[in-house]
Amino acid sequence: MDVRCAFLNGTPKEVLHILCPSGYTEHPKTDVFVLNKSLYGLKQSPCCWHKVLKRTLFTIGLSPCNTDPCFYYSQNRNQPLWLFVHVDDLIFGGTWNSLFKEKIQSFFEMEDLGKIKYTLGIRITQSEESITLIQDKFIKQILVEFRIEQAKAPQSSLPRNYKELKTLTLEPPKQPPFNF
Repeated sequence: MDVRCAFLNGTPKEVLHILCPSGYTEHPKTDVFVLNKSLYGLKQSPCCWHKVLKRTLFTIGLSPCNTDPCFYYSQNRNQPLWLFVHVDDLIFGGTWNSLFKEKIQSFFEMEDLGKIKYTLGIRITQSEESITLIQDKFIKQILVEFRIEQAKAPQSSLPRNYKELKTLTLEPPKQPPFNF
């Protein structure tokens, strides 16, 4: 899901001023305005947005992961839900997806983009049995960058007794290969 105008939901804690935009028809008493909401382009905007989102997700019942502040999980272990946040995009899955959509849409104006197909350069395919992450576009980009997109794949054949070697159990050496 995508949050529309995400940064406009944040409120900066600092007093921020901006110059009157060019083309503004009403002539105010001053050429400077005080911002009540964060705007796109301010260095504080992402932080303000993240604070609002974090507070909202906690209200819904999600906690941030200790090791990754962009990953949230459900506090209720009987009803799991996992959420990944990338700026204003929310990628989630769990047992209460539709309820989560309702709750998050009550806080923010959202656009449901459907099942995820592509994010952060990763193509995602889903089936009943699996979820597959594919980075073929990134690999092709690297091949083009190094000018080897037309290169032929090397022939690296496996040994003829590959299946036998695969099932072979090796015992560890009884003594070190060299003396100390």
